[in-house]
Amino acid sequence: MNPNVAAAARQPGSRWVCPRRTLAGIAAAAVATAIWLAAHQESYASVDRGLHPSIAGPLFRAGDGPLYPGGPALVREVTLRYVGPTVGSIGLYLGNFSSRATTSAATCVADDPARMLQLEVRQAGQLRYAGTISGFAAAHGLPEHAMQLEPPVASGWPSESAATMVIAVRLDQDAGNAFMGCVTAADLDWIAE
Repeated sequence: MNPNVAAAARQPGSRWVCPRRTLAGIAAAAVATAIWLAAHQESYASVDRGLHPSIAGPLFRAGDGPLYPGGPALVREVTLRYVGPTVGSIGLYLGNFSSRATTSAATCVADDPARMLQLEVRQAGQLRYAGTISGFAAAHGLPEHAMQLEPPVASGWPSESAATMVIAVRLDQDAGNAFMGCVTAADLDWIAE
């Protein structure tokens, strides 16, 4: 088992958080893109229990190509596997959100670059979210507002259950020169309760 995977020994009323799945450095308008999905070790009792994403590290690498207005989406598939006692819900939220990160180039003069970054999240082929990254951060920016994933069984998420997510990001066709060199940063976080 990867020692960098967040896990927990469940106690009544506690939550498992699998933080630092980072959508970091989403660069806009013909600038190389780096979107991170990185594992982060928490001080839990066992690394054999908890949330285990199939990707630890960059979800999209800078060399994957630039996002440009109206261009194709960058798409990745992530499988989240849950190990532990049955939990009622697993959710996805966007933590540490910065629409205009400090790593943006001087050419970036847009106030809210993430409003032009279109995000789609699909689970098992079904669309779970379609909108902007800014919109997702506003609706699902905290653990208590996480977008709930569809559980595999009516009782929730039993041990060894999994969800496959397809995450796509593209730059809206109306993004103008103000978005050149913009970088949006956020953590794509998972939580089990």
